[in-house]
Amino acid sequence: MIELRRIDYKVDNLSDSSILTVIIPIRSMKNRDISNRLTFALSDDSLDRSKIDFLVVDDGSDKKDSEKFVSICKKNKMSYIYLDTKNKPFSIARARNVGAMHARSEYIMFLDVDLYPNNNFYKDILNEIKIQNLKSFANDFIMIGVIYLTEQASQEFSNIDHSIRKNFIMQKLLEDDVEWIEKFSTGTSVNIYNKFSYLSHGGNDEDFEEWGYDDLEFNLRMIRKARKFPFPENVSLDYKNFRTINEYKGWKSVYRLFGDITFKKGIYLTHIWHEIDIKSNYMKGKEKNRKLFEKKIEEYKKFNKEPDPLPSLLLGKTLLFSKTNPFIYNKNILPFLGIIEYAQENMFDADSLLSYIKNKNIDRVLMFNPYGSEERLELYRALKKAKIPVLVAERGALRDSVFYDWNGFNAESISYDKKFWDKKLTSEQIGMVDNYITEETKVDISLEKQNNMIGADQLRKDLNLSLDQKILFVPLQRPSDSVIKYFCGPIGTYANFIMLVQEVANQLSDEYVVVVKKHPLEDEAAELENVIYTNANIKDLLELSDYVMLINSGVGLLAMLWNKPVLYCGDVFYNDDRINKQVLSVEEVLKTIAGDFQANKDVVYKFLYFLIEEFYSFGKFTTKEIPWEDGGRMTVTTDIDFYHIRNISDVKLDFYIGSEIRIKRDSILFDRYNSVQKVVTKTVHVSSSKQKIGTPKEGDKNKKIKKLKENPKRFFSESKYSSLRLIGKVLS
Repeated sequence: MIELRRIDYKVDNLSDSSILTVIIPIRSMKNRDISNRLTFALSDDSLDRSKIDFLVVDDGSDKKDSEKFVSICKKNKMSYIYLDTKNKPFSIARARNVGAMHARSEYIMFLDVDLYPNNNFYKDILNEIKIQNLKSFANDFIMIGVIYLTEQASQEFSNIDHSIRKNFIMQKLLEDDVEWIEKFSTGTSVNIYNKFSYLSHGGNDEDFEEWGYDDLEFNLRMIRKARKFPFPENVSLDYKNFRTINEYKGWKSVYRLFGDITFKKGIYLTHIWHEIDIKSNYMKGKEKNRKLFEKKIEEYKKFNKEPDPLPSLLLGKTLLFSKTNPFIYNKNILPFLGIIEYAQENMFDADSLLSYIKNKNIDRVLMFNPYGSEERLELYRALKKAKIPVLVAERGALRDSVFYDWNGFNAESISYDKKFWDKKLTSEQIGMVDNYITEETKVDISLEKQNNMIGADQLRKDLNLSLDQKILFVPLQRPSDSVIKYFCGPIGTYANFIMLVQEVANQLSDEYVVVVKKHPLEDEAAELENVIYTNANIKDLLELSDYVMLINSGVGLLAMLWNKPVLYCGDVFYNDDRINKQVLSVEEVLKTIAGDFQANKDVVYKFLYFLIEEFYSFGKFTTKEIPWEDGGRMTVTTDIDFYHIRNISDVKLDFYIGSEIRIKRDSILFDRYNSVQKVVTKTVHVSSSKQKIGTPKEGDKNKKIKKLKENPKRFFSESKYSSLRLIGKVLS
């Protein structure tokens, strides 16, 4: 990671309201005047500087050139960062990463200093961010193609009228005018990313130095994450080049598709010619980087290995107490936390922690479940008293959910106040909640391991319940859980709750049956009379029940998916008299049930929408069970692969993790790969009533031999002769 002392701000005109930061990596070179090209990026006449920042990152230019670059940047209101790396090989990866870490905007774009934008280029880029939906697919990226001008064309370029320049250059490309066009490529290093996604994947690998492959290696990692296109055959193969490749084989064939999208829309950049010193150290690094590239892509393919996450350096400093807890030390969330300071929790008492935070200039603390131990709770309370921001993390009450809360833990937090969620929903938002409920009530997956779902009707039969019997469902909790130790509220203790359940079971009318389920991780449960114990699936039980009674379990939230009223006895974060009732005596329980209290569906939807879309983060958990205190077991989370991130900052981050490929082979983007070239392999001579097969040309023979070697099944299946086609069927 880049050390801060290596960074010296020269100019800072970065805007807090910008959408995109254009990052331009440079280093002064012999025989090349970069200063004349430094403002190429500003050449779009329609450029809106309130939305676009420009950040030049200088990776070790000499002092004289650096002073010149500073003057140009200051005059043109571009920001400039200088890295004192002149004694090291030039690293464009390092420069890009430093730029990304200092960008204020949500999106970043890397731009070579030799590239010239057309009019409306930046409008097109901002539109593409919306059109390609980087908001919802943060692990995707946008690529921009480049047309390279010849030396002569570059000299004439500035004389072309701005209003026609874009189409003029494109026309020269379409005409294959070699006096104007040196080459073009849609597989380039000009890419737009969500900044936090870029940082979370460690950015460009700084093991690459001098020329090339750093951007290719990073983008191949992103391509695997994005699942935008189907993977080609032999994806690791370095096959042909971006312009000529016409087989869907090797990584270049899928790589260039990202640039093809924008190129087909007429969005491209123009490269202004410059001399290349192929003997320079910068160019000599190409072969070394190619070998490193091949090694890196195989390591990622096999082991998912990539650089450590990078921090957003404008977001201060965060203290963490663990590097193994995925709720707080997780590559997806670390960039939101600025610079990470790590210390072991057991190093501190309350006073020493406050001193440590002051001395280290720490802005905030990210803490997993502050009620997890007495020692941690002491630290937490000291931080709150000192008004030091604490971000609390824990598993949420819905499947795959995690909460990050700046206001506390569960029922103590004001984050669940009605003012944050009691708002009218649009039909689209209601539909989103409907879809969520439909999926969650049907999928046979829960927070803890459960018996398989069998459906409410079958469960009623298994429990020997008649159709007219109603169910009061009591999901038992773990006596050792934090919410039981600290949030029993007015019921006082777990034992008091068990006594209340027993009184209710004794006095409830024959119309009702009390069904009890012990916690899935507990091996023993409280002994109760006049109840039915079951280990049935929690979702079947919620579907079957008429009322749910508990202290403060997350099952109370889950019950909302079935719109079932909840009677709670402790402190809960989901309390609202319109959807649940607090009960502390058998009389209150019986009165509430007799009054046929029902949850208000509109209110339920508002609260669920708030949790699902605004408050909870979601990710795929990797877990294991371990033995726990006083018997039973505990589920330990070893990894979380987030697909929604909420409430750590104002930025919402959504990643695509579906198995479905988003753009399939039927797309016109694949036309260059889908066309089948038919080879003429015979000539026909007509003599009286017979046809004679002529002798194929030598080139046709070679094509046949090549086809036989590469795809024998296709060779035989497409043969003119039926006997050979039979061989093709056997090969299938």
